[in-house]
Amino acid sequence: MSWGVATAAYQIEGAYNVNKGPSIWDTFVDMPGKIKGGGTGKVAIEHYTRFPADYQLMQQMGVNVHRFSFSWPRIVAGGQGSAVNEAGIAFYHKLIDEMVANGITPVATMYHWDLPQVLQDRYGGWLNEQVVKDFAFYADTLFARFDSKIKYWVTINEPASICDHGYKNGIYAPGVKADKSSLYKCGHNVLLAHAAAVKVYRDKYRSQGAKIGFSTNLVWAEPLTDKPEDKQAAQNKLDREFGWIVDPLFTGRYPASMRGALGDELPKFTEEQKALLKGSIDFIGINIYTARWVWHNSDKPFGWRESSRKDGVPIGDQGGATWLYNAPFAMGNVLRYVGENYNKAETWITEFGTGITGENTWTGSQVLHDSYRTNFYSGYINSACEAIKTYKLNVPMIFAWSLWDNFEWAEGYEVRYGMVHVDFASQERKIKQSGYWWSKHFFTQGKKLAR
Repeated sequence: MSWGVATAAYQIEGAYNVNKGPSIWDTFVDMPGKIKGGGTGKVAIEHYTRFPADYQLMQQMGVNVHRFSFSWPRIVAGGQGSAVNEAGIAFYHKLIDEMVANGITPVATMYHWDLPQVLQDRYGGWLNEQVVKDFAFYADTLFARFDSKIKYWVTINEPASICDHGYKNGIYAPGVKADKSSLYKCGHNVLLAHAAAVKVYRDKYRSQGAKIGFSTNLVWAEPLTDKPEDKQAAQNKLDREFGWIVDPLFTGRYPASMRGALGDELPKFTEEQKALLKGSIDFIGINIYTARWVWHNSDKPFGWRESSRKDGVPIGDQGGATWLYNAPFAMGNVLRYVGENYNKAETWITEFGTGITGENTWTGSQVLHDSYRTNFYSGYINSACEAIKTYKLNVPMIFAWSLWDNFEWAEGYEVRYGMVHVDFASQERKIKQSGYWWSKHFFTQGKKLAR
């Protein structure tokens, strides 16, 4: 098993207007009231210029796998026929070469939410089927230009976040508030874009010998009671938040519960699209952070309600963000669930981690003493390892979120997830207690990093 760290381009690179076109996040952060504290990713943690030192630090920690993302508008500013940005290509070649020189294997995510703004303006972004062709063009560019340097690809990260938050409730870029038909149209196009990218690879670049996967997220659904109706309610939540995206990759169809609840509001795949979707992943990536209690409620469209509390008691300690509770059983349960329902498919944990309540106000040496984060990681890893051993699951990669404190989307810089502290004013990096813990037990297989 390999242990790594995960990051995303917009959250760390900065240099928002250097050899790069505008993304929907460049636009969104300038909208008043969208980001806590008014933060932006325009500077972020300056990884664009500091990456050589950043990878040297990773090497010192013993990190040997980094899941990073390309910035779409740093590669091509638009869609089909757009000129390739040679400066952007050169930047990522240098970045990947630096990784490899420091003994780090790159795992490349093609899309971690930074759609070129021009495509949002031109046709509404992920709500228009043209995005499928444009994403395929972008993917083709990446495959052609980075050929044998990348052996592991993740096409798209967290479609549910893209669509729920970006094109329904509007709390993420591009800030669209719409009805549920837009939500499912977005998800439909995301899935077809993934399938189109994989088809490009298999038709033209298969000889490169890379693996291609897809990364999705969920909040684990734990039945409030053992009653059959509560168990079914939890299953319905898993269908809506996980099966919605994952089932088509295995069966070419949305879950039956969704088809029944939504009817014609749920888009349908053609036979050709079903064939492209089925078997279009070599591994399934899962981002798992937390869990909720779920119970039956016939008044809700999918027949469930949920809460972070049972009899007034939280499902776990709250970790920085309002939605994140420390629920280690979630990780083992979702791995078991995938094993049982998707034929023990190769599964990666592509993200898990936590903020800490009040961490952003810490000062002095306190900023490095994040024992809560260490305990969070320990609990989740123990849960995962127990499930892997018990159910004989195929889980070769696990990635922590995140290596560095960085720009955390709508939370701005108010919540920190890093195992390396970043002083956002000076950009100084210092390894936290959790980073030393990872280095000792996972990254360096027991070798001790000097403090």
